[in-house]
Amino acid sequence: MPSSTAPAYGRRVSEPRPYTISWKLVTIHALMPLAMIIVIGGVAAASGRLITPYHFGEALGRYAIFPMFLAGGASYMLQSGRRRLGRALVIAVGVMLAALFALVVRLMLG
Repeated sequence: MPSSTAPAYGRRVSEPRPYTISWKLVTIHALMPLAMIIVIGGVAAASGRLITPYHFGEALGRYAIFPMFLAGGASYMLQSGRRRLGRALVIAVGVMLAALFALVVRLMLG
């Protein structure tokens, strides 16, 4: 029985398609938490409740590195077929952003 091959790729139909990773998409996904953190920090600074907004901004900048790396890693994992790990990293980013939001709300309420 002859083996069938996919005409575009020259491989067997039953073989999995090789994963291609878009680094542009990974970068965009890594910058999304940064944008959210900037907005959350801007709202906190504009509220006038912070004693030292400069130090809060510095700490926020240090904190922003972790969700960015996790979001970039999640995008890479999801694109490369590692769905479970990618979803776990997405949940971790969500938890980190929710914790930051809760902290800022707590600071604004007094």
